[in-house]
Amino acid sequence: MLAADQVLALGQTGKERDKRFPNIPTFQENGAEGFDASYWFALLIPSDTPAPVKAKWDEAMAKVLADPEVQEKLNKVGLSPYAIDPAQAEKILLNEVSQWEDIVKKAGIQTN
Repeated sequence: MLAADQVLALGQTGKERDKRFPNIPTFQENGAEGFDASYWFALLIPSDTPAPVKAKWDEAMAKVLADPEVQEKLNKVGLSPYAIDPAQAEKILLNEVSQWEDIVKKAGIQTN
């Protein structure tokens, strides 16, 4: 945990305040409209995986993420686990690609 006299937190990078640090505002709250640099993880399987296997995978992942012991361990390292369906995951991924492409272009970053 952060001790009050160790650092000065300027803001949180996600859209919402972290429940562990409720007194630290987000950068959006501090005036950086639309700023969201939160991170997320996904467990992916090939798109041609048979539908019954996909359904079993989704069910198993939702069950694991709902397990209180798993949630507690992930929360201890600063993660907030939740399950979403594949359509939601695709929407998030496409939004991220678009957002970071725009940032890279505006910054003039070149890739090989």
